[in-house]
Amino acid sequence: MAATPSPEELEAMLLKAIPRFRWTAEDAVKGLDLKGKTIIVTGATSGIGIPTATALARTGCNLTITARDPAKGAAALESIQKESGNPEVKVSALDMCSYESVKAFAKEWGERPIDVLLHNAGVMAIPYTMTADKEEQQMQVNFHSVVLLTELLLPRLTDSARVCVVSSVAHRRCATLETPFMELFEKYAFQGIEKEGYDKWVAYYVAKSAIIMYCNHLNAELTQKGSKIRVNSCHPGGIRTGLQDSLTKEEMISYGWMDKDGNVSPVFKTVEQGASTSTWVSVSAEMEGIGGTYSENCAVTAKDDFGTGDLLSRVKGTAPHVWVESDCAKVSESARAHLKDKGLL
Repeated sequence: MAATPSPEELEAMLLKAIPRFRWTAEDAVKGLDLKGKTIIVTGATSGIGIPTATALARTGCNLTITARDPAKGAAALESIQKESGNPEVKVSALDMCSYESVKAFAKEWGERPIDVLLHNAGVMAIPYTMTADKEEQQMQVNFHSVVLLTELLLPRLTDSARVCVVSSVAHRRCATLETPFMELFEKYAFQGIEKEGYDKWVAYYVAKSAIIMYCNHLNAELTQKGSKIRVNSCHPGGIRTGLQDSLTKEEMISYGWMDKDGNVSPVFKTVEQGASTSTWVSVSAEMEGIGGTYSENCAVTAKDDFGTGDLLSRVKGTAPHVWVESDCAKVSESARAHLKDKGLL
């Protein structure tokens, strides 16, 4: 049996295979001057949101962050303005658990142009919760509200704007389940799943798969129409943030995310590092004109780069189901129809 690599050896292996594994959001914006550009970052009050917004603000852009909690929004705004030295940072109210809030944000935005729409807000593996809109909360926050906000703001996107959605490598878990993805999608997204049949992780896997598929389809639609708007998704990496607050220590240990002493996995990133990929996708010169992709570690992931069970499979690769064009179309069209039926589009 091979010896378990030391933390130093593991780090060397990771950096050899993935040179940008430890990049931060600051690395992703190095040398960029985005004065005059307008950027929206949702959910920028905690986790990777604050370092994402701070790095972007340092480029001189006109930045709007969104917050569900006014007090957290005010605190984040003060921190970002102070750290970046950019006074052109604003905060707006937005609760992705509420369709009314999403519509209100879009209405308040008015006709101002948008150069980058970065969907950072999200929840993970929370207990069964139905929102006031009668949606399972993970599906609403991670999928339905992202679709709704994107569709409402599409007319405001500039000719070469970028849309980036923070998804998750967890989407790959759908490929390991017995039930076909599209069946799970219908169940969790539209059929009002009951508490007895709810699995918090399956809900997360499905939502994160579905939003990648929506991004892929929307990008294809826009490209076919001759638009230069590009839509992409990404995985930020394993990071210890508030997303795991609903998990027990025992769960964290069982997933290999933490040892019995409470130390996080050596393949986890800091929040500053976790903010790098979504920032890179949103503004880097390397991603100019590129759409319909999924990125990790500040690099586009090949469509056939699915995990093989080795170390790297834990930190890179996509599952085949998110690239099935017909299913991407079904996911997108059914979501739009669902929102239209609710009088939202």
